[in-house]
Amino acid sequence: MDVSAEVLAARAKLAQRFDAVRTGGKGTMRRTKIAKHTNNGADDKQMQAQLKKLGVNAIPGIEEVNMFMESGSVLHFAAPKVQAAVASNTFVISGKGEEKRLEELLPGIISQLGPDNLANLKRIAEGYAAAQGAASKEGEDIPDIGENFEDVSKVCPAQFGTPGDYEKFAQELMDRGHPVFLAPLSKLNWFELVPSFFSEAYWKGELEPGIVLKFYYRALDVAFQEALEHVASTGGKKKVHFVAHSIGGWVARAFLGEVVAPRGQISSVGTLVTLGTPHTEPPEGSWIAAADQTRGLLKNINSRFPGAFHASDGVHYVAVGAT
Repeated sequence: MDVSAEVLAARAKLAQRFDAVRTGGKGTMRRTKIAKHTNNGADDKQMQAQLKKLGVNAIPGIEEVNMFMESGSVLHFAAPKVQAAVASNTFVISGKGEEKRLEELLPGIISQLGPDNLANLKRIAEGYAAAQGAASKEGEDIPDIGENFEDVSKVCPAQFGTPGDYEKFAQELMDRGHPVFLAPLSKLNWFELVPSFFSEAYWKGELEPGIVLKFYYRALDVAFQEALEHVASTGGKKKVHFVAHSIGGWVARAFLGEVVAPRGQISSVGTLVTLGTPHTEPPEGSWIAAADQTRGLLKNINSRFPGAFHASDGVHYVAVGAT
């Protein structure tokens, strides 16, 4: 097929205009620009060498790090590598950081909040209060109890825990023949910790359980009294066994010493079982003590109710995975 002279002229014009910028293909020049690749490994080694000069050491066992930003959001690191040189006030956080809303990390992040986040915290607390008022209490109530069971068990939740976190565990105990009463703590109850964060005792590490943990004591007492009523209805010969998870273990120790024993009810308690409870406070004078998350609560409890304090009253103590 013959190509018209007009088409040939157009092709020649295009070739003349664009052929000089053509890349690739026969007759074109090879690229001579060298692509530079950064060596992250070398940079990391240099940084570690500089940190070593500062005496930076790894801090094991850090589960998370949260950095609070002016926008109200949080830069969250899960299971990061943390290094520190306390003398030079140097901390290094390595890991994958994710920006999250403060609400996403509640209630577990409450103890890490400072005065700058008080307004945000109040706003979120009001939201929780409104939601709690509108929602049903399903899942928060104490389970129904049958009549032909053995000794009664009472479950004390971990930090920021609620009854819903222990429903499966409670059901397994009930299937084995033990009536179970869960301490009726709600997420909103944990906000009662907030005032203590701005107290002088908090910053000095001198918090007292009877003042700070009143909300937890109330929940424990509700479940304890329900358990005692059940024991009385079945002949009054059985005892109540406390099963406590994490910080619930040392809160239960304080509850027995500050509430149950003074009321003359310690003889109704058979056992205190603690699961994964940190019973030992940080060594005095150590950098860990300076960062004590209990802010003196555990130290206070250990000084007033040390070890198996009520063993002489017939209470058996069992610690599983505890320190």
